[in-house]
Amino acid sequence: MTETEDYLHFTLPALWSLDNFADWCASYERLECKKMKFLDYMKKGLQKIIDNNMIKEDIRQKASDLHKAFKVYSNGDIGLSQGTIRQLEDRLFVCPLLWPPMAHWRTIRCLVLNYSSVRLEAPMRVEYKGLDLERTFAVDTIVYILNRLFRMHQDELDVAWIEQITPDTKDHKFGGLYKVIRGTGKGQVIIIIEFSYGRKTPESKKSGDMLKLCRNAMRALNKLLKTIPKDSARVYLVQSFNGFIEIKYLVRPIPSIYILQRFMHTKLPTSFGDFEQFANDLKDLTNWQKKKAEKNQISSPRSPCPGGSPSELP
Repeated sequence: MTETEDYLHFTLPALWSLDNFADWCASYERLECKKMKFLDYMKKGLQKIIDNNMIKEDIRQKASDLHKAFKVYSNGDIGLSQGTIRQLEDRLFVCPLLWPPMAHWRTIRCLVLNYSSVRLEAPMRVEYKGLDLERTFAVDTIVYILNRLFRMHQDELDVAWIEQITPDTKDHKFGGLYKVIRGTGKGQVIIIIEFSYGRKTPESKKSGDMLKLCRNAMRALNKLLKTIPKDSARVYLVQSFNGFIEIKYLVRPIPSIYILQRFMHTKLPTSFGDFEQFANDLKDLTNWQKKKAEKNQISSPRSPCPGGSPSELP
């Protein structure tokens, strides 16, 4: 039963859960194993971990929690969340379904999580100060993450990094820019990225860079509104500071009135205890643009992202 063996081998123990396991299984084109046999294989694999005293206690505890969750599900206990039941039933046990989009986004999340794990495991000299440098830290974190997220949209979005300028922003330099290169709004800046130092950012630098982002996002949005309806036009501001990534978006519902809202805020992992929350935040990041390939437009009227799904704003 290679699917379950792969799950326990490649997934960080901190992420083990029924929901995460359902995502994992959804990435396989077909699952031909019957429901109870499938659960039996999974529980046996977890039991081996639980019984192995050479494995760290926190990992064994996580395995025990997941083992109990599988027992609860197989026993039909109504205490299991209905969302999790639907996810498992719809994706695993009703019929063999094809989920190629899920496989793609799961792969992106795994790449980012594995990369982040390697960053933490890699040896580093105590006196090393490279990650306190703005560009060194950015290339090691936010540049890698956003490149993975938008790699499949290079035919629609043009991205450039490090001291990028554009007439839309009066030639101010930014860490990165995303522009639309086809369809409505061609040539328009829709994402502006700024690196605010590395791991340590003074408050003055953080607030100063955000002010710079806001002013230039207003200029970009004003130009965007010449070709895009106000209900769809948005410019995104992405800032990296103090080991966090924050994404905001700017809209102009009526002339001279601008509204800035935060879409998401995530901490880059500095310990393995940060991974569970970071994995959840990665789902928000992939949802940010996963529908882009399906729609040749900058934004759905109710979408929190360029080309995103028509879900309500958070």
